[in-house]
Amino acid sequence: IAILITFTLMGCVNEKGPGQTNQGDWTEHYQTVDEMIAASDYIVIGTVIEQYTEVRFDVAFTISEVKIVQGFDQNTDPGLQTIQILQTGGKSGDIETAPIEDVLMLQKDKSYLLFLRKTDDGKALVMGGFQGVASIIGDKVYFPDNHAFEENRLNQIKVDDIENLVRTDR
Repeated sequence: IAILITFTLMGCVNEKGPGQTNQGDWTEHYQTVDEMIAASDYIVIGTVIEQYTEVRFDVAFTISEVKIVQGFDQNTDPGLQTIQILQTGGKSGDIETAPIEDVLMLQKDKSYLLFLRKTDDGKALVMGGFQGVASIIGDKVYFPDNHAFEENRLNQIKVDDIENLVRTDR
């Protein structure tokens, strides 16, 4: 398993229309959800409370400020109330970058189960690019239909059952 999440963007500065995506090659990819759980720095349920864009090297990134509702691992500081998550894609001034294909982009006022890697600048990245984010709808977890894992025992489980499944793997 690679330590850093990196990818190669093709056509980063996007002149495509809305709804288009870029393709990426992920150097960090997990064969199973259990591998991803073991490698995560943070595992949390959170709600996006704010979003803004930032440009780095002529690529627009969306930064989502996420209010942590619940942390599921020993690494999540109980005093940590919010975390900023960096995702490729967004528009800032004249720079517009499409999101990476198959990545569930976070949206304001929505809740997610997040598997995260800390960055050196105090932000976080979603594990495996597209693998480490699932929507919380009602009382269940829904991973996108992007075939991230052959078998994902966390997909469509009840939120109340996450803690037991995640903690047993750490």
